Amino acid sequence: WKDASLEAQVLKALVSIVEDEIRTWPNGLEEDDRLLAEESVGKSDRWALAVQYRRRRKAVLLDCLSMAQKGAAGAQAKVDEKSKQDKKS
Repeated sequence: WKDASLEAQVLKALVSIVEDEIRTWPNGLEEDDRLLAEESVGKSDRWALAVQYRRRRKAVLLDCLSMAQKGAAGAQAKVDEKSKQDKKS
C-alpha cells in the first residue's frame, strides 16, 4: 500500500501541474473552435496553425488531467482501504 500512497501523491502532483498549465491558456477549446470556424476568414495560414496547435495542446492536457485524476482517485482508494483494514486489526 505504500506504493499506492506514493502513486497517489505523484498523480496528485501531476494533476496540480497540469491544472496550472491549463490555467495559463486565455480561453478554452470551444473558443478555439469558434475562432477557427468564424474568425479565420482573412487570417493567415500561420494564425490558423497557431490556433490549431494551441487547441491540440489543450486537448492533450485535458486528456492527461482526466487520466491523472482517475489514477489518483484509484490509488487513493487503495490507500484508504488499506488504512481502514489496518485500523480494524
